Amino acid sequence: MSEPEPLADVYLTSAIRTSQGPGPGHKRLPASEAARLVARKYATAGTEPPRSFLGHPQGPDRIFDDDHQPHGSRHDDGLR
Repeated sequence: MSEPEPLADVYLTSAIRTSQGPGPGHKRLPASEAARLVARKYATAGTEPPRSFLGHPQGPDRIFDDDHQPHGSRHDDGLR
């Protein structure tokens, strides 16, 4: 019987699915999975977020804006 892979602490900065559930936040993952996530810049090593992380990633819990109008509202004809 082989030994289980050692676990590594990572802080996910995006809403990506891992073996320990979705991010963002601190996770303890198998070392190979953690290394892939850090290499692809989805995570940083350790338990703390990076200094530039604002703490509000766009993830699955982001509010859906169904009133988004990138080309203006249909009610602003007289304003153009």
